Amino acid sequence: MRPEPGFFEFPRGLVFKDSPILLPKDKAVAVANRLVAEQDKKAREQMKKVKRLKQEARDRGEDVSSEDEDDNDDDDDEVLVARSRNKSRFLCKQKEQEAQARQDAEEAHGMFEDLSARSKLDGEEIARLQKERDELLQRNAAANEKAGKVLKELEMERDLRWKAESRATTLQQKVDKDIEVVSSLRVELSDAFQAY
Repeated sequence: MRPEPGFFEFPRGLVFKDSPILLPKDKAVAVANRLVAEQDKKAREQMKKVKRLKQEARDRGEDVSSEDEDDNDDDDDEVLVARSRNKSRFLCKQKEQEAQARQDAEEAHGMFEDLSARSKLDGEEIARLQKERDELLQRNAAANEKAGKVLKELEMERDLRWKAESRATTLQQKVDKDIEVVSSLRVELSDAFQAY
């Protein structure tokens, strides 16, 4: 069995939308069909015109030889074959363009999917970074609070030390005075003992 000219053998697993054959409602097929119809219409009009001219020549009594008709028939066949080839080339070109357009669309779809996935990952990354930032802010607030408490304790300790030092200085001054008093009393006491 010979395959038809438009027959493509597909690998298994493809679905209907994967077909490289143009669908009847595709714009490319509609344009091709319109062009083919216009060419056929022009060819029919040309053939009608030739027949009409031949008929007018016969009516005037001019001899229209059958060799010309045979040549014209051959020419008509050649024209039809050429047109058919042109139509086939045009349709093949349209199929290639359609396949390229589908491939481009699939690539664009793939790129969009990749971009969506990256966007989703970026969104997840942003959420993770925001969570880390919030945790760091909480730790910073706790550290600031702890540092504030430590600073207060240090200030209290400094104040206590200052008070202790001032008391110690005061006590030392009292002790020094008491030592002077005791020394002067001893001197007076020893003078009093010597005077007796």
